[in-house]
Amino acid sequence: MKRFLLLTVMILSLLPAFELNSKLYDSIFIIINEDVITFNEYKLRYLKLKSDLLRRGIPMPRDSKLKIFDVLVNEKIIRQTAQKNKIFVSDTEVDESINRLKTMNRLSDAAFKQALAQEGKRLQDLEEEYRQQLLSEKIMSIELRPRISQPEEDEIKDYYNKNKSKMIEPPKIEVSHILIKDNPNASLSERSRIKKNAQEILKKTLNSKNFEQMARTYSEDETSKALGGNIGYVAKGEWLPEIDNVLFSLKTGQVASTLLQSRWGYHIVKVTAKKRKRTVPYEDMRSRILNFLMNQKMKDEYDKWISEKKGESYFEVIFPEDEKYVYDYNKWKKKNSTKFLSDDIFEKKINSIII
Repeated sequence: MKRFLLLTVMILSLLPAFELNSKLYDSIFIIINEDVITFNEYKLRYLKLKSDLLRRGIPMPRDSKLKIFDVLVNEKIIRQTAQKNKIFVSDTEVDESINRLKTMNRLSDAAFKQALAQEGKRLQDLEEEYRQQLLSEKIMSIELRPRISQPEEDEIKDYYNKNKSKMIEPPKIEVSHILIKDNPNASLSERSRIKKNAQEILKKTLNSKNFEQMARTYSEDETSKALGGNIGYVAKGEWLPEIDNVLFSLKTGQVASTLLQSRWGYHIVKVTAKKRKRTVPYEDMRSRILNFLMNQKMKDEYDKWISEKKGESYFEVIFPEDEKYVYDYNKWKKKNSTKFLSDDIFEKKINSIII
């Protein structure tokens, strides 16, 4: 903590003299060691979260400003730790992660781009997210894994027995579909043509004994068409909630007699198999419980580790009204003051920022 004044002077000395005005300095929101986070960075991250949640119909959490604050600070600490330890993430590693994402979701390049557009994301944004995630994983592996012991068998069984309600698998159906894409921006005549074409394909499918061949011929879902339209097993709400009611009313082997519509377009669907609700046996849940317990231990250790790093760092916040706070002895206080704030008061101050 003796570096407070030295580091502040050092950071300011890096700025050209003509830029040392209150307007520019106010744009610096957080100082963490030799790095800064500008208020604009913070604001953009907040607005992006707000836009993402709005798109999904989710209200903005009351503590969202504090969460964005914590995320940005934690990212800086991880990057600083990585630089200190000469740990990097290559472009190849990022590309491999994105390719795994495509494979897991059975997405072609075209379907992947469409999914990104639906989420309102750019490829560069996703690459940056993965770069930060991979960097975090590398740091956690070096810094935290040595602190964590693997759960004993008794601990895993105890969790299973105490959480039987979480071990229930809901009813599932295996679905195949033929997708005919709609275009909401097209003219009325074009959209009418698309729907008419979809209805004709539905008639052909209902008269055909080979749904898989029809999917390979007509489906515009580039990923599933190669699999005869097969999507796999889904529970209610996992695939397309807007057509769940019809999907789960079909019998095994039955093709829906009407077109089903979603945000993607028109679907011709078939249920190929069903699984009843069941309690998953311990043997089938063991690896998942083990991973859950390990992740919980990792989270607990991460919280301790990030708190330690903050305590070791020079950490200052400059609010838009030019109030400055520093982090000392793991507590916040006004700069040049000896009076510490409670965590609640500081958190309220963050959440009250006007954006």
